[in-house]
Amino acid sequence: MSHFARISVATQSQSTPVEPSRVVGESPSSYQINQPVPKPANNVLVAETNLLPNQIQDLADAIADIKNATVGIELKFRLRIELGGESRPPQEAINQINQLLQDISEDLELK
Repeated sequence: MSHFARISVATQSQSTPVEPSRVVGESPSSYQINQPVPKPANNVLVAETNLLPNQIQDLADAIADIKNATVGIELKFRLRIELGGESRPPQEAINQINQLLQDISEDLELK
């Protein structure tokens, strides 16, 4: 089973969220969005990719350096976690993951 997180980084609050509507395939390079990606607001830069769990850890390790490089500039991280595939994951797994996610942020919940 593959798990991917979609992360967007924006430098200002006027960024428009990108909402992928489905995942296709087994690798980050095969992640496809079947709807147009909205253009971010002027002067907002967005870096976006699909990350494997080890790459999320690498990002976490780099957060302090990223924050230091953006002093005085609004920096935001947007996270999307998708779980599942051809069938819905078992409710027990969903509950367990939601409990772990809630420890990070009350806003993180698989729905």
